[in-house]
Amino acid sequence: MGLIELTLGFYFTLLFVRALVPDAGQIAFNPVYQTTVRLTRPVIDPFQRVLPARLKASVPVLLMVLIVAIQGVLYLWAGPSSRRLDLLVRGWTFTGDSPLWAPAKSVVVHLVLLFRLLAFAGLVLALQRPEDSYDQVSRLFREALRGMDRLPGKTRFAVPAILGVLFALLLALLWKICRRLDLLPPEPGIVIQSFIVSAALVVGLSSVFVFLIFVRAVISWLPLGGVARAGARWGWLESVTDPLIAPFQRLNLRAGGWDFTPLAAIFALTIVRRALLIGLSALQKGAAGS
Repeated sequence: MGLIELTLGFYFTLLFVRALVPDAGQIAFNPVYQTTVRLTRPVIDPFQRVLPARLKASVPVLLMVLIVAIQGVLYLWAGPSSRRLDLLVRGWTFTGDSPLWAPAKSVVVHLVLLFRLLAFAGLVLALQRPEDSYDQVSRLFREALRGMDRLPGKTRFAVPAILGVLFALLLALLWKICRRLDLLPPEPGIVIQSFIVSAALVVGLSSVFVFLIFVRAVISWLPLGGVARAGARWGWLESVTDPLIAPFQRLNLRAGGWDFTPLAAIFALTIVRRALLIGLSALQKGAAGS
């Protein structure tokens, strides 16, 4: 199931970009967006040819719904072993005899994926300096957020915060619907727990930034020609990871020809992530026991 879930999630993400970002204006020439179009065209085009004109623009959304349905069927086929849904600091275990638990889990899984994608885009744009956020990846993120990143100054981090609040409320609503359908056991403090889960999912995105710092470090080990070629395609890595590495650059962690600054940043981020998740897990257990 793991590989199948990963594949479906990846294609679901591509379709989400197609659904969210209009194929018009300058963004249509964005290399990252063009790659997304090429990967999704073999599936989208056949549907657009057979559907009425008024439904053609909705094909990416329809295909996203189809993926949610397919994954729900796969959960049902896998049986009781798939009833557990991991949300970092807590989990939902679907119960009861109704087969509705499988599509319900699939819906929640894909909503979590969408939230983390948008939150990650918001964090990237918040970390970057305005003058460094004109690369192709950042342009695509900005288009996906549709101007939410334009909040000035210190309020830039309000974007992932607002998304977190909205998702927490949605998660609490989904839990109540599932509970009404007798798909989940009763549990106290679900609203507070939903806010804690939302915060944990955002904190968990730090592992993505750890990966980006690692990729940046690997690129720095390339020969100068390789660095130049990589910089043309992955230059946005510097603007995203610079704010995370900068505090450690003052420590002068160079030894010979090696720079251990990225390693220090990765270590610190990993420790902070672990500490925050432990704290949020403790809060969640307190909320569940209240």
